[in-house]
Amino acid sequence: MMKKRADTERLIYCFSLDERVPKDHLLRLLSEAVDFSFVYPLAKPFYSHTGQPSIDPVVLFKMALLQYLYDIPSERRLAKEIPLNIAWLWFLNYDLEEATPNHSVLSKARERFGIEVYRKCFLQVVALCRQANLIQGDKVVIDATIVKANASLDSLVEREACRALPGTPEEFLERVWRENGKAGDEGGTVEGLGRAEPVQLGSGRI
Repeated sequence: MMKKRADTERLIYCFSLDERVPKDHLLRLLSEAVDFSFVYPLAKPFYSHTGQPSIDPVVLFKMALLQYLYDIPSERRLAKEIPLNIAWLWFLNYDLEEATPNHSVLSKARERFGIEVYRKCFLQVVALCRQANLIQGDKVVIDATIVKANASLDSLVEREACRALPGTPEEFLERVWRENGKAGDEGGTVEGLGRAEPVQLGSGRI
């Protein structure tokens, strides 16, 4: 018998973001390997000791990391997609009912910190992932070409888990700075979301 789902809307939900993010999800592995508290000393010189409390700088740098991992240089597109993605909300420590940062917050953060602070942040994440053995030198098959690396036959990685990232962190940051407007600029570039899934950390790059 053919069944049709009823078009109903529940008023109350019992829901846990943590339970919905798989244990082997990339962002969960990243959170377990990286203590993002290193961001605070990097960001502290750029904040005043007075005024309204800001958005947590760890959130800002995690959002930049999402941009890189999922190839989304457009800050506008990222800001629109975050509320729709359970794993991203969990990674940023936001609840379903919380308002997530606007794209202008990202633009202001870029102007405040500058590209060098973001570069240091990305490099620190890479270093911590290496310490946790999440980044390995494996053989990778790309377009049917075998690329040799310092790996044994027991550490081969499936091709599907070895998609190329959008260049080096430095190249991607330059692209973000180039394709997004300044804070308050409504003429910023809006691009497609890019890949639905990021490359795995085990591919040797982050």
